[in-house]
Amino acid sequence: MRNKEQKGGAFIQVIKNPEFLAEYLSEDHLQEDVFAPQLEEMLSVASDAYTYQRTGIFEYNDDINTEFYNELEARGYKFEAIDIESISFLFIRKVKKILNESPIFEIKYELFEDDVEELKTIDVPTFDKEWHQIYGLFTIVIDGQELFPYPTQNMPLSAKKTYSELILTHFKLLVDVYNTLKSSDYVALKYVENPWTWLEIQADNDNLVLNELKYEIVPLESLICTDKFLLKDAPYDSFSNVKIHKNDFFSEIRNKIINFVLDIQAINSEILASAYFSSVLNFYNIHK
Repeated sequence: MRNKEQKGGAFIQVIKNPEFLAEYLSEDHLQEDVFAPQLEEMLSVASDAYTYQRTGIFEYNDDINTEFYNELEARGYKFEAIDIESISFLFIRKVKKILNESPIFEIKYELFEDDVEELKTIDVPTFDKEWHQIYGLFTIVIDGQELFPYPTQNMPLSAKKTYSELILTHFKLLVDVYNTLKSSDYVALKYVENPWTWLEIQADNDNLVLNELKYEIVPLESLICTDKFLLKDAPYDSFSNVKIHKNDFFSEIRNKIINFVLDIQAINSEILASAYFSSVLNFYNIHK
């Protein structure tokens, strides 16, 4: 079996584009020097995924390996893309812990230090009149890609301020996304700070497929879109066809909103009574 580093790198290639693997799993291409090293690596990962699916463990099994290649041969050295994709997706959920890789879907945020000190001393009327928002750093990381720019940890506060995001608004929108996907198979989330970035989310059985789209709609009535035809001509941006299990997606939203409310509670619980926190606080009370 390949070591962890080799397995991780190869697997990322497979999961990002399973159609590539299906297209080039042919005897002709395997004999071409230009493709052979990459294909052998992807074949190894696909074989490991197949072995795990059949046995429940990652150890090499000669009989299962033979069965895998017999299956390829029976299909004319071609797997249907959906077979490779489903096997590979199962594999990534199990191997992620072993490789200690970053999650496919992650919400990151950080409140500005000076804002925290000021928030400690204000009341609800002051928050409603002068703030009505929590400012800081915020991004959503999808398969290693930051949907919004996010600075490094060692950056001074003055520089971090240039990355300022509307944290409370982002979480309110994620509450809407969460609730929509509980009853619908499609939602697209518009980024607040520019006119063209969308995160499109489509249900696929127990999984969600995530795409970043670049498309400007004027005028725009809502930052939440449930009409998939509205964005049907939108081109992909930095990532597409990223799959995540629904449970992992919903869990990350729940956990980060709960953490956010607890952060505000520790700073100044009084301001949670503001109407601006109502949807986030209601979500917290349901899921805590």
